[in-house]
Amino acid sequence: MLMIDFSLGDGNYTLPSQSVIRVIPRVELSNLKGAPFYVAGLCNLRGEAIPVVDLTRWVTGEVSADRLNTRIIIIKVSIMEKMRKVGLVVERALRTNRRKIEEFESSGLASSEFPFLGGVVHEGNQTRRLLLLEPLARVLELELFTGMV
Repeated sequence: MLMIDFSLGDGNYTLPSQSVIRVIPRVELSNLKGAPFYVAGLCNLRGEAIPVVDLTRWVTGEVSADRLNTRIIIIKVSIMEKMRKVGLVVERALRTNRRKIEEFESSGLASSEFPFLGGVVHEGNQTRRLLLLEPLARVLELELFTGMV
């Protein structure tokens, strides 16, 4: 399975590419008042307003670094029984890799705060954690999309 590798602060992560629509450079976002702290704003992508989540801020508490390799990964996931686009701000999104889901092992840490963080894979001296898109969509459904039309 093709995966997109990236960082959140000092941590290394990856996500399956099958739900990825595109990866874009960091762009100016419109403010989304009243949204959870981890929502960076709204992205206008070809006339479509897409909510953008700063994953670094959500997971580490720090705002994503403003680097040339900071990207917004646009994904399409099922939220409230509809396919919806969501942007994910990530750092150091530089490469893709082919991995099998079976290569990931349990991290031994389960978190009700971050149910979307899955198993880990060891690559040389690095450990990379899997971002699970379905649990992420469930959290976004409850915290961001509930009450939206």
